[in-house]
Amino acid sequence: MRRCNYILGLAIVLTLTMMSCEHDFDVDVPRSTQNVVLANFTPDEPMKVYVSSTVPIGNVDSSSMKYPNNADVTLYANGAYEADLIYTPSHDGGLPYYRSSAKMSPGVTYDIEVHVIGNPISTSSNKIPKGLELVTTEVVSIKEEVDDEFEGLVNVTANILLNVEDNTTGESYFHLKGSAFESAFNEMSIVNGLDHLNILHEEGILIKMPDSNSSNTSIQLEVSFYHFPEFELRIPFEIEIRKCSRDYYLFHRSVGEQELSNFRDGLLSSQSVQIHNNIVDGVGNFSSYVASIHSVEW
Repeated sequence: MRRCNYILGLAIVLTLTMMSCEHDFDVDVPRSTQNVVLANFTPDEPMKVYVSSTVPIGNVDSSSMKYPNNADVTLYANGAYEADLIYTPSHDGGLPYYRSSAKMSPGVTYDIEVHVIGNPISTSSNKIPKGLELVTTEVVSIKEEVDDEFEGLVNVTANILLNVEDNTTGESYFHLKGSAFESAFNEMSIVNGLDHLNILHEEGILIKMPDSNSSNTSIQLEVSFYHFPEFELRIPFEIEIRKCSRDYYLFHRSVGEQELSNFRDGLLSSQSVQIHNNIVDGVGNFSSYVASIHSVEW
């Protein structure tokens, strides 16, 4: 089974490269060739769906991993036909994908159907979460330390309180990212005791919020970044809050746990992490999020 998991991981990792993934994953390999479908979509961008296939046992050459250019990829919104996604060839070394420029909306359930000749028809469904009602930011503390090795460089550590108003019923899921001076934070961590995981294949932290009677949630975050006071203005840094669907969270969490397992025990470690899959008659992930970006003065 370890050999099966590794072979399918080879196919999936090529597709995940376009989604900032750089690591191998363990998944259950199907007995017959099936579609690999990957998409994380948001109302802020056109939908992109990456379609490839699983790799038959004993055939791991590159020809078996080709991405079909003649797949029928159909999108539905709340059960009604929305669009046929258009094949977009690879460019600048990237992977090809199927694209829909149809305007997507929070609160709407999107279904996808992928038909590749010779493979079973794959389907999936996901609902874009509604956006957060209100987010406020408060800088609790700032520490600035001069770097002894690089003249003029200051390492800034900021402790921030995010107050989030979220009217979601039941558990809710977030993906936090951030940047300063157009570069990702050097470090980012959760200070208060929330269920979270730092991930490598995507920048940032995944957070699961427990079900609560209150719609107000506090996230205490510590970030660090570099600053050159002599050359750079003291401009605000940015924090992106993605409110995610459950499938988005479970997929990226399971990939993150696999990364930790590989980092701790090596690629061929004895511990295998099952990658979350929500593709019927296929393998992969079809999930959504809605994002908001917040500037923080310091």
